[in-house]
Amino acid sequence: MSLHHYDPAVPHTMSSWMLEELSKGIGGAPDQPQVYILVDVMFPGGTMRFAKEGVGSAGSGSYDGRLLSAGDLVRAANVLVSGIPDQEIEFEVSDVGERSTNRRLIAREVATHKNAIRNSTVQDWLATTACPRAGWSLRFNGHLSGLPRQVSPGVWRLRARPNDTILKHGSIPRRKVTTSAWPNAHPDALDQWHPIVLGKHVSASLGDGGALPTLYLDTVGFRYGWTIGTGKTVTTVYEDGAVTGAAYSLTSVIDGEGTLWSIVDFTTDRGTAVITVDAEGPTTIADGSGSLITNPLDQLRHVVTQYGYNDYHSGNYYADSSVPLDAGSWARTSAYLANKAHEGAQYLGGAAGTRGWLQLLSDFADQYMLRFFWTNAGTLAVIPAVDPYLDRRLLYADDQWLRANELALSPPSFDFDEQGIKREIIVSYAPSAVEGKSFRDLKVSDVTVSDRVTDELDFNWSAARL
Repeated sequence: MSLHHYDPAVPHTMSSWMLEELSKGIGGAPDQPQVYILVDVMFPGGTMRFAKEGVGSAGSGSYDGRLLSAGDLVRAANVLVSGIPDQEIEFEVSDVGERSTNRRLIAREVATHKNAIRNSTVQDWLATTACPRAGWSLRFNGHLSGLPRQVSPGVWRLRARPNDTILKHGSIPRRKVTTSAWPNAHPDALDQWHPIVLGKHVSASLGDGGALPTLYLDTVGFRYGWTIGTGKTVTTVYEDGAVTGAAYSLTSVIDGEGTLWSIVDFTTDRGTAVITVDAEGPTTIADGSGSLITNPLDQLRHVVTQYGYNDYHSGNYYADSSVPLDAGSWARTSAYLANKAHEGAQYLGGAAGTRGWLQLLSDFADQYMLRFFWTNAGTLAVIPAVDPYLDRRLLYADDQWLRANELALSPPSFDFDEQGIKREIIVSYAPSAVEGKSFRDLKVSDVTVSDRVTDELDFNWSAARL
């Protein structure tokens, strides 16, 4: 275990008891620290506790000496890479205990609870008997990523991961428009992904004629849906690109599958007209009475909470505490973006299709120069990449240093890499969901050279207005 960039002024994740125990043996002190790796696996049939040697804990009972090996625990955020670092830890344990009461317990769990054993909570502790459990240091908190596997007689391998299944394998949105939800839907609306609108979308100076498309969900009631959930408001309704003169009302409707929609409800048939809107997405309160969510990171947290780890349909929002996000780092980074006056907007679903969560988060991190990583508590944290030590209590940074003593026989080259320098950057921003493109480009070039290496950045989560 290494502690990077330790600063006494920053609250440490280890207790004073643990730090005192670990300090033994340093500076010629004769004592050696009594520190152990202890593993709790909360199987459906009960919690099993493992250690490399038997350890007794007054607060947690005994840990059987059946932990044969514990894999490396890699937890780091590379400031140069925007994706979420993958994390998995592996243990091998013996299923043959010294007492008859603890023999073949894992085999019994697999046989008895085969369908429920996945996702059993796993906790890995750095512990000492010199302090109560409250003073131990949590190294990992996650769940079994699959069934335990017997690798030899009496030996089982356990693999554990953070709660990242939905991020690795899920996508947004989850559902499409169906006839069971909308029996009178127009054929063009059927099989379209549920639209999710975030932020403020205004078409003025962005091609005009409406910033957001609608889906013709009810050809009998003349109702057009523009987002699931309750949007704050529709500011303008357009018909074939011009402000409509027809009578309409703004309302919310729960479809036949229980999903709440924000609706433009006309009083007369609009025929084949294309209906588009300028509108504002969800607010901090599910009924639309709260403040419009404009901070990009707050918008991302909203969709991860409501449509990622949860499956919001209608009613009150799911609580932020229902998802494994590190509340402190998300709040601090949200404030960091707010201080820079960032405003976000996004259109998910509809004709834009569905997007995988990992790709969505990676693209978001690229645009706002943020980095996501898993904490020791099993929560997803986020920090600005430009200040990787903003929260030194959380970050395990990949070392960016070269050690001269390790490179004595083959010293590194520091030649100027002119070929890799970007001489021109084109940033696309102000996206339009109707047009499916961004309406503005910002080009920055080195005019002193003619042969330029160009890089393009698509800020598709930027404000959808000027």
